[in-house]
Order: sequence, then structure tokens, then C-alpha cells
Amino acid sequence: MKRISDLLKPFLSVIFGALLFLCFFDLLASDGESLAIGIVAVVLAAYFLTVGILGSCLGDKFPAKTKAILNACGVGAYPLFMGVYFLLLLISRASDEWVTVGPMGWTIAIFSIAASLGLGVLFLCAFFSKKHFFIRSTFLFSCLFVLALLLDILLTNGNPATLGSIVVLFVVLYAVYSGMLFNALKTLQEEYKKAPKQTKEEPKAEEEKK
Repeated sequence: MKRISDLLKPFLSVIFGALLFLCFFDLLASDGESLAIGIVAVVLAAYFLTVGILGSCLGDKFPAKTKAILNACGVGAYPLFMGVYFLLLLISRASDEWVTVGPMGWTIAIFSIAASLGLGVLFLCAFFSKKHFFIRSTFLFSCLFVLALLLDILLTNGNPATLGSIVVLFVVLYAVYSGMLFNALKTLQEEYKKAPKQTKEEPKAEEEKK
């Protein structure tokens, strides 16, 4: 199993981009909010596909720092997209007279929006600052976001989903993103541990020399 995950790891961005494209491409035939979501999703899918294909084709020739920044921007952008998606979905369901959103549905929707937007902002802050506080907070919001994705699959408007109503494509999409997210967090944690840390005694020693 570990060998399979190691083989797929370099291609997760391509797989995720392709799945994202398949999940939201049909929305381009809609109008209004659905069309806007479809356009953003397709652009985001194209971004993941481009970064993944470049990384796979160029290999070691692709600058590691550039690749890391591009991957981080993609991993951070997806929760922000999902936060807006959950918000627009809630507005659409609340304004639909044929759909009833109960207290559980409102609670899950608000939780999902907060977890998504919080993760997107915190992940980008953690990547560019490498601060321990942001990294720890990102781990927490990553778990909350994965829980929000799980609730999106298992509950519809706060009601338990039937087996026939579960979209397998979304299950695979969320699973692939979760793998990408925790791989990125693991890399951030390793970089933080390897980074030289200035102790409190060092500034005092420098002052004594002066």
C-alpha cells in the first residue's frame, strides 16, 4: 500500500485537477451563481493540471522553490473556493421554497464555511511565514475541513444521506485533496523543525560582545 501511495504522490495534483474538472464542468451550462462556481472550478482545475503536468514532465529541472509555492497556492486556494461554494449553496437552498434547511443543516453549513475559509487563510500564512502558531492552527483547521467534507457527503441539508445519493466522484475528490493537504502539512512541519531557531541566550551574548 505504501508503494502505491509513493507512486501516486507525484501525480496527485494531476489526479485532483482532473477530478475537479469532471465534478464541476457541467455547471458551465448553467447561469448565475452556478455558472460562476463552474468557471472558478474549471480555472482551478486547469491550474492543478498545469502544475502537476509541469512537475511530472520537468522532474528535477522544475525549480523546487517554484514548485513548492505553486503547490501551496493551489492547496490553499481550494478551501477558499469551497468556502464560497458552501456559502452560495446555503443561499440557494435557503431561497428555494421546495428545500427545507433545518437547524442541523444551518449549523453544518456555517461550520463548513468557517472551516474552509479559515484553513485557506491559515495554510497560506503558515507556508509563507513558517511560524509555529500558524502551522499548529492549520493542523487544527485541516481536521475541521476534512470533517466538513465528510459531513457534506454523509448529510444533505442536515439529513442523513442515503447510499444512492452519495456521489462517488466527490468522495474520491475529497480523499485525494486530503492526501495532498496532509502531505503539504507534513512538509511544513519538517521545514519548521529543520529551520535554525534563535534562542534567548544568543541575543544576550551578542549584546555582551558589543
